[in-house]
Amino acid sequence: MHLAAASGAQKSIEYLLANGGNPNAEDRWGGLPLMDAVKHGHHMVTLIIKKYGGQLTKDGTAGTSADKLCEAAAADDI
Repeated sequence: MHLAAASGAQKSIEYLLANGGNPNAEDRWGGLPLMDAVKHGHHMVTLIIKKYGGQLTKDGTAGTSADKLCEAAAADDI
């Protein structure tokens, strides 16, 4: 999941999530797939992960403002 998110593999992300993959699976460093997609600028992947409930933080405390800021950054719109 993390490799697909970090590399922008939209079809792989969609397949994994549509077949029960956890959109909030932590990697060994505590990162989340949505964090990987945002960090590497894969806007479409961020939208897919969010569609399946992906969060930017482990506890889900990132608010709408943080989500919008990350989406804008991923789209190179800030």
